[in-house]
Formats: sequence, structure tokens, C-alpha cells
Amino acid sequence: MRTDTISRDNVQDIKIENLNKQMADRKIFDTETAKALNAFQYTLSEHVNVNNKNFEIVSESIRELTDNQNNANAKIEDLDRRVVQLTVILYAVVVAVLVGVIVYAQFLA
Repeated sequence: MRTDTISRDNVQDIKIENLNKQMADRKIFDTETAKALNAFQYTLSEHVNVNNKNFEIVSESIRELTDNQNNANAKIEDLDRRVVQLTVILYAVVVAVLVGVIVYAQFLA
């Protein structure tokens, strides 16, 4: 009976030893997994930061382009007004010259 008890104790010790080894292996695996996840999270965070900076640069460029477009539109509108004013003045000068020629032809010729 003593040998039977010793045999059961040995079997239980072996099972406990195997479970302890499995737990140790699992802890190592969990530690390595946590390290890998932390590294991945850090890399992902870096990519997000770079993308945010790029987005800010693109947004600023779009704002500058929009401002430049608005300035160009304002200048074009100003030039259009000047062209219209100069056209009106030119027509007035042409009409005045024409009236002057008619008056000269009627009264002085």
C-alpha cells in the first residue's frame, strides 16, 4: 500500500510540475504578447501622430490656397471694374469726338 501511495504522489507531483511548467510558459507567452502589443501600439501611435501632422500641413496648404484664390478673385473683380470704367470713358471720349466733328462740320466748315 505504501508503494501505491508513493506512486500516486509521484504522479500527482509530475502533474503539478507539468501544470507549473505550463503556467510558466503561459506567463512567458503573455509577457511576450504584451511586449508585442505595446510595441504595436507605440508604432501605431507614431503613425497616427505623423498622419495628424501631415493632415495639419495639408489643411494649412488648403487654407493658403483658398486665401490666395480669394485674393486673386478680388483682384480680378477690381480689374473688371476698371475695364468697365475705362470702356465707359472711352465711349464718352468717342462720342465727344464724334459730336465735336459734327459740330465742327456744321458750324465751322
